[in-house]
Amino acid sequence: FFEADRTIHGKAVAANDPIAGFSLGTGVASLDKGVLNQLLSGLLGTNNQISLELVSYKGLATGSIRLLDLISVMPNVGTVKELLDTRIQLRDFILFMIKALGTTNPVAVEALNGILATNVRAAEIKIGDLIKVTTPSLEGAASASVNVLELLMVTAQIANGKNAVNLGTGVNLGA
Repeated sequence: FFEADRTIHGKAVAANDPIAGFSLGTGVASLDKGVLNQLLSGLLGTNNQISLELVSYKGLATGSIRLLDLISVMPNVGTVKELLDTRIQLRDFILFMIKALGTTNPVAVEALNGILATNVRAAEIKIGDLIKVTTPSLEGAASASVNVLELLMVTAQIANGKNAVNLGTGVNLGA
């Protein structure tokens, strides 16, 4: 069973199967005159039409900001209670959202900067009207995350107040 001189032979076969790949362009889906851009422009009262692309909305939708991140970038705010009690201009709040995102989501940062470039309306908002904290301890919510797109849309709705938004006649609401 354990003889000293054993010779083992092996044989292998290999094949090379070439495969091909392809890609379709480098463009990005555009929503220039889309309903979402029109809605956001109307709610934010911009002087110029917002023209974000699909990838920008995806960046906003996948981004999140912790309350603690907002607290750390806002002057004279050190607690969740102080954050929620803060009254701030719409433009300044979007700037603080950008700072709070930092480098974690460059697509969302670029989208928010693009929105600011359209000259959003002058409107004061109270952050506590945007974010409701229902934990027994407000400070316990400091590490809670808020979705950037949802925060932006709620901010736009609050800043718009009770004004109607005219999206033009090309929008079919299915009525």
